[in-house]
Parts: sequence; C-alpha cells; structure tokens
Amino acid sequence: SGLFVEFPSNPLLKAPDLTRLRALADEFAFPLIVDDTVAGFCNVDVARRGGADVVVSSLTKQFSGSGTVMGGSLLVNNASPFYSRLRSRLERDHEELLFSEDAQVLLKCSSDLELRVQKSNDSALAIVDHLVHDPRVASVYHPSIVHRELYDRFKRGEQAGYGALLSVVFRDPAHSQRFFDRLDLGKGPGFGTNFSLVCPYTVIAHFHELEWARKYGVDPSLVRVWVGQEDEHELLAKLDFALAACGPA
Repeated sequence: SGLFVEFPSNPLLKAPDLTRLRALADEFAFPLIVDDTVAGFCNVDVARRGGADVVVSSLTKQFSGSGTVMGGSLLVNNASPFYSRLRSRLERDHEELLFSEDAQVLLKCSSDLELRVQKSNDSALAIVDHLVHDPRVASVYHPSIVHRELYDRFKRGEQAGYGALLSVVFRDPAHSQRFFDRLDLGKGPGFGTNFSLVCPYTVIAHFHELEWARKYGVDPSLVRVWVGQEDEHELLAKLDFALAACGPA
C-alpha cells in the first residue's frame, strides 16, 4: 500500500504539503507516490529530499504535445527506503508494452520540450493575471497564486514555472457558460497539447455528483483552461472576446 497524490491537483491546482506527507510516510512506513503530470518535470522536482519515493508522469501530455501518442514513465527514487524492494518488484513484474514506433514519436516530439514548457508557462501567467483583475471573476486557480509556498519548495529553480493548467470560476454561473461558448479555443477534456484546450471540467468529470464536488471546493460552473503554444497576444485577445460575452464588467 502507498499514498498517491497529484502535484499540483486537478482542477484546483493546489500543491499538497509533500514535506508533511513525507514525514508521515517515514513515520508509518508507506511509500509516497507523486504524479507530477500537471506541472511537469521541467517545472518541479518532486523526488528531491523530502519528496516522493516514486514519481509517475504521463508522456501523453505535454511531454509529447502532439496528441498522437500515448506513454508514461515511472521513476523510483534511489534515496527512498523502499528503493530496493520497489526496484526488485519492477524488474520482476515489468512488461515492455511500448510500441517501438510510439517510442520514436515520443523522442521526436519531446526534442523541444523545455522551450514549449517555457512558452506555455509565460502565456499562462499572463492569462492568470488578466483573469485575476477582471471583476466578473470570483476565483482563479493556478499554482502561482494557490498554495504557492508549497509548490515553490519543489520548483526546479528560477527558470522553472508554474505550469499551463488553470481554472476559473465566475461570480455569475451563467457567465461561465457564455465564456466557454465564446472562447475560441479547442474544446475537450484533455490537457498537455501544443494547442490550447478549454472544458467545463466539473460537468464533464462529476456530472452525476455535482454537489459532492462542490463540497470539496470544485464549483459546478468551473472552467478549466490548458494554455498551449499559440501567440500570447492572440490568446489574450480571444480571452477578452469571451469575457465581453459575459456583459459589462
């Protein structure tokens, strides 16, 4: 058994207190497994001292960016007290299922990963700043403004960023629908693509349990945005057009 967490979470983009969880894992002898896909390992290092025993990452998302290939990675921290046990289990049970041509696509698509991550990071920060200052917006969720101190403990230095996934909740729930309908970006439940994506996350993921989701802080009208590789000014112009559909600020 072990404890699985996302860093940061989806869709509220909250970084868990890995230092506290690490202390509990050491005290009660369980492995801490962290999924860093939302931020990406260009931005965070959750395997550093005080972090995860195991790091899992989706290679389907921003690592490839193309949306044409599937894959994943698993890293066992060699400083973990569980390293020898987990390594032996992997060597015993692992089955190589990655198709060779998929591996070639992953390698090719990831060649410019750091540049793509930086561009999406910068554009996401601009969009967050734009939304935070709009009076029609009730809440914006992004690691740069939500639990930032906890995120910064595992940030990969000054050049790293806060990721390209964000969520927004409007003061008037009707504005969420208008904003989503008029925002001229790809519509879909995924993230990590080179093109931006927007989705009414709660309605898609928790349609039959909206009040349950609300109880845990996930508003039914929440809109989630993935920021891709488009020009930042173009993205902000599309954002303004969608915000205008909500009526006067």
